[in-house]
Amino acid sequence: MRIALGLGLALGLFSLPVLAMEDTVHHVHHGDLVISDMHTLETPPRATSAAGYLIIENTGDTDDVLLTVEGTAASTMLHKTETDAAGVARMVHQMNGIPLPAGQTVTLEPGALHIMFMGLEQPFSADSEPEVTLVFRDAGPVTVTLDLRSRTGDAVDSGHGHGN
Repeated sequence: MRIALGLGLALGLFSLPVLAMEDTVHHVHHGDLVISDMHTLETPPRATSAAGYLIIENTGDTDDVLLTVEGTAASTMLHKTETDAAGVARMVHQMNGIPLPAGQTVTLEPGALHIMFMGLEQPFSADSEPEVTLVFRDAGPVTVTLDLRSRTGDAVDSGHGHGN
């Protein structure tokens, strides 16, 4: 009985890292770039715009640039939220892209750099997981699927997989 209990405990402990690995954020490796935490938020029924977020880690020795983003759900652009001295926030189109310095991580997040979807014909809801193509200067294009999250930050059960 003790041997069985000890063996069961040992197997349980050894399986913990495997379970943790399955719970980690979905990653896409593209050349020297690692793209993770790709997501957008569920939109209200009449929304015509939304934002997308992700993290890009440049593990290489040379700089790259995220030049643009292309999507089928709406017109897409790279934006940065800037706040002036009076506290008024505005979005600025990043016409020259987003620099990705070698060995560094760039985060696209609310209130900062982000993907902007404009002219949505359908809201982002439980039956949608938008795909976007990220176009990099050196690494070239890669298509990723954005996970859909509720406004509370929880995943929305769409019944779809991560895609890529």
